[in-house]
Amino acid sequence: MAIEVFLNKLYEDGYKYNFFHSSTIAQLDKSCCSSSITEVIDFDRTKEYIVKVKGLVTVKSCDAIKIIPRLERIDFIELKGFKQFLRFNPPSDIRKAQQQIEKYDLLTKIYDSADTIMNLIISSKEFQYSPTERIKYIDVHKYFIVVTDISPKKNSIESIAVSLDFLANYSTPIEYQIFEMFSDNVQNIRKDVFANFKDTILIPCENLDEFYERLKP
Repeated sequence: MAIEVFLNKLYEDGYKYNFFHSSTIAQLDKSCCSSSITEVIDFDRTKEYIVKVKGLVTVKSCDAIKIIPRLERIDFIELKGFKQFLRFNPPSDIRKAQQQIEKYDLLTKIYDSADTIMNLIISSKEFQYSPTERIKYIDVHKYFIVVTDISPKKNSIESIAVSLDFLANYSTPIEYQIFEMFSDNVQNIRKDVFANFKDTILIPCENLDEFYERLKP
């Protein structure tokens, strides 16, 4: 209950002091999920605000976060589209896909978002959190949700987790290979970089709204 109270307060204070701004996934800048109505906090805007008020050179950030107090959870959401990549790169050149995935540097994005930026927000003078309140962030469950616009044939929500069964649903060899590589990259992200980093999940755009609907009471 204490974590739920903390997250409700964080959510309210974030908007009150202009750290947070609402958006749907579809409305995010350069979103690869053009029809998703899932409501999130635009974390790129949060990062820009933090960099400005704290005088930082730069940090990386996820595209969005979703605070879910009832589940004592924050999801850090990163959008990665491959459809445009496939339009401009030869399907036979799988090396370029591998290079593209490596360029994403997902570990830095989740670390900067969940550790650097969030701790700067919580320790901001506007929030006036006590040390006891700030330390509650350690116990928040943290998930890294990677969303992509390559879609499986089957739309079942049971297929969204990255697995061999999930990969087998993809229709073309290039999509299968990209997901295989992307799966390895996502699943190999270290879970010990900060406290209570629970899991990384790879989800196609078309399943994202249903995924969050199922988390509702």
